[in-house]
Amino acid sequence: MQTADPSDTVIERPSDLTPEWLTAAVGAGTVTAFTSERIGTGQMSECYRIGLTYADGRDGPATAILKVAATDPMSRQTGLALGLYEREVRFYSEVAPRLGGPIAQCFHTSYDPETGIFALLIDDAAPAVVGDEIRGATTEDARLALTELGRLHAPVIGSDTFAEADWLNRESPMNQALITQLYAAFIDRYGEAITPDQRMVCQRLVDNFDAYLAEETAAGRPKGLVHGDYRLDNML
Repeated sequence: MQTADPSDTVIERPSDLTPEWLTAAVGAGTVTAFTSERIGTGQMSECYRIGLTYADGRDGPATAILKVAATDPMSRQTGLALGLYEREVRFYSEVAPRLGGPIAQCFHTSYDPETGIFALLIDDAAPAVVGDEIRGATTEDARLALTELGRLHAPVIGSDTFAEADWLNRESPMNQALITQLYAAFIDRYGEAITPDQRMVCQRLVDNFDAYLAEETAAGRPKGLVHGDYRLDNML
C-alpha cells in the first residue's frame, strides 16, 4: 500500500480519512481499515475515536482521537474568531513537547486560518472515559485533576518565550460590555438556580471586569500558560 503525505490531504471530517493517510500520520505500520465513533459534547469542535486495524498483525495504537472544527457554521466562526483552533493546534506542535503531565502524543496537526478548518490526530487514553461535569467527580478524581494541572503549568511559569508569543497573548475579545450582555442572558436563564451570595460575587466581577483584566495583564505580573477550559467534560 502506498503511503500518502498527511499534509497533502485536508481533514475536515472522519469521512476524509483514508487508510493511506492514517498509515502515514500514525507511522506504526500499514493501516488497512478504520472505524469512527463520535465522543464528547464539544461546542466549538468535535472529537472522534478512530479505531485502527493494521496489516500482518502489526502492533500500533489500537485507537486514536481525531479532533476537528465544529460542523455548525456559527460555532466554527466563533472558534476561529477567538483563536481557539490556532491555539490548540500550536499547543500540540510548539508547547506540548516542553510540558510535563499526561499529554497525549500528537500524530498530526493542520490548520487553515482563513476557513477555521483544523485537524488534530492524537493518541487515545482508552479505556479511559470522558468526564461528566453534571454528575461531578469523586474527591480522588478532583485531586488527581488538580495535580496534573500543576504538572501542566509549572514547567512554563515565567517563560519569556511564551510570554512574548503573539498567538498566546492577543488582546482578548472579552470585555466588560460583552460580559455584561452574557451575564444578563445567564441570569435570565439560571438566576433562580443560584444563591444571593453567588449572584453578588458574579455581579461584582461583571461590574469590575475591565479593571480586573487590566490588573491581571499589568507589567510585572507573573506570566504563565493557562489551560483555559479545564473541566470534566474535557478530561479522560
